[in-house]
Amino acid sequence: MQVGPKNDASLMYRVARAQALSGRPHAALATLQRLAEMGVATDAATNDDFQRTRALPGWAEVEPLLARAGQSANNRLTAAAPSPLERSKTSSGAVGPTAPTSSPVPPASPASAVSSSPNTAVRAPDAKLAATTVSPVVDQAVRVSSPFFAAAGLAYDAVSRRFVVGDLHDRKLMVVDETANHAVDLVRADSAGFRDIAAIEIDGRRGDLWVATAVSEDRGWSLHRMQLLSGRPLKMVPVPADLEPLKIVDLAITPAGAVLALDAAGSRLLMMRPGGTTFATVPHLTVQGPTSVATTSDERIVYVAHEGGVTRVDLTTGASVQVTQQKDHDMKRIERIRWHANALLAVQADEAQIRRIVRFRLNGSGRAVTAATTLEAAVPAASGPTFLTLAGDDLSYLVAAAEETPDSSRNQPADQRAAFTIRRIRLPQP
Repeated sequence: MQVGPKNDASLMYRVARAQALSGRPHAALATLQRLAEMGVATDAATNDDFQRTRALPGWAEVEPLLARAGQSANNRLTAAAPSPLERSKTSSGAVGPTAPTSSPVPPASPASAVSSSPNTAVRAPDAKLAATTVSPVVDQAVRVSSPFFAAAGLAYDAVSRRFVVGDLHDRKLMVVDETANHAVDLVRADSAGFRDIAAIEIDGRRGDLWVATAVSEDRGWSLHRMQLLSGRPLKMVPVPADLEPLKIVDLAITPAGAVLALDAAGSRLLMMRPGGTTFATVPHLTVQGPTSVATTSDERIVYVAHEGGVTRVDLTTGASVQVTQQKDHDMKRIERIRWHANALLAVQADEAQIRRIVRFRLNGSGRAVTAATTLEAAVPAASGPTFLTLAGDDLSYLVAAAEETPDSSRNQPADQRAAFTIRRIRLPQP
């Protein structure tokens, strides 16, 4: 586990802000008090992120300390530039420090796309995947060379403005600042008790990071709860042996904090309630080949992608119904889904395994597709799964591909020359 230096004021301020934003105002108040006692000035008295913290009775004792620190300190810690979540509230259309503000999708460059064949870029779309195509702003957020890398998940922390990336090969989690093209280890197997990492997801409201790991592909599974900012292990929950064999392929967190684990081996959806340590199987789910699960703003409703399409599931009753697709809007071969503004964002492959990013707009009941829009027509060819994560109106996806260089040996395994690219799509208004 990597953490900042002892009493790192900048890190402590970020922790306080994360605590305030994740519904822990008392913890934020204690951290701010420590900063004030260190003589560090902050903007906590005026920053809206600390509004609930200022409403606590203990604020009256901490506020004078902060004021005195503000009078004597040379430097003042404040919230940094707006995150993608905050930028989504602006109308500039800017995404990241280098994103164009009003241009179509730029052509893929050798550094950001690897084609599986010379005809990949001009191949006609599969008729069953027909959808309206738009040209949203797309930029390459980061590209990181990481020998022996094998992608095992992607998430985005809006507080620290960092991507969290799972590495199956080295059994570790890495963080990548959105302004840097290098990765830093957050936590490794030896300190966290990881096995092979299969999926990760962030609980932004509570400041937690959840990781699914296994001894083998179908056995020895456990869920790990980590502190998001520091990577400190908080809890490990073994999956009972009587639920094996299973293969967790995706994690999702409901608004109230329930953890959902999608089991591809048993075609099941497992749920662990907030604060719990036991797993319950969501009843009546009858799908084949599940690939991904997405929660919504409604605590009860989730969507499960599978071989036959996408199914809407009510977690309370177990009732499920397959989402009705339009004749020219095929929802098969979806590898990953996430929910955003009454739409499903999907990584979808055609029969030739060419991937694209598609937005499926849903009707008011969430049971039928009203429109399908291709956001990116050809995702760069990848050596593994394509992972999605959301931050406000920014959709980011990760692809890991072999990085060919003039010095590369033909006999060298591809995963020893791996690099991963995170690309970001500014979601257009519906």
